[in-house]
Amino acid sequence: MEAMQSELTIAQKIKAIRKKRGYTQQKLSELSGIKAANIRKYESGTIANPTFQTLEKLSTALSVPIFVFISEGTDEALIKEWDAKVRNFLQSDDDVFIWNQLESAIYGEFSKLDNITRQYIQLLESNGYYINLVDDEVKIMDKDKKSHTVSRKAFMSMIQYCRLDMKNNMEKLLRDYDQ
Repeated sequence: MEAMQSELTIAQKIKAIRKKRGYTQQKLSELSGIKAANIRKYESGTIANPTFQTLEKLSTALSVPIFVFISEGTDEALIKEWDAKVRNFLQSDDDVFIWNQLESAIYGEFSKLDNITRQYIQLLESNGYYINLVDDEVKIMDKDKKSHTVSRKAFMSMIQYCRLDMKNNMEKLLRDYDQ
């Protein structure tokens, strides 16, 4: 099944949340440690796919969970529902209530293991990682046999970002090859 994108782009979300917070691009730059010129590029879509680290910095500076920027999936109804919830947040004055609704919705969706997620876990395991999903945590043993524990929410967000990154890299490869 083909993954579909949210109707709201990452650029639109960054700009709308920044404005909702009452920040200028310069203020967001100061809070996030990202150059103001890059903030402008992210908001205009010139840089369409910020790195995961950049999204982490932006989500911290804007006081929003990182998963708000990552919205892709295979279920059209869920993507539309997610878009509606993000739009509701952007129009609401009660951030805490709305974020709790968003977090509950997205965590419930991300916590389900669909076939694509299982394939990513198999890919990680074929590269020397051992993944064990336990309740709200994910235990990961790396190639050096060092054990790490991360939240299930953070792990599932990383999986979603991997999907997006793989798709974008494939499109770039094909564009470069065609030239």
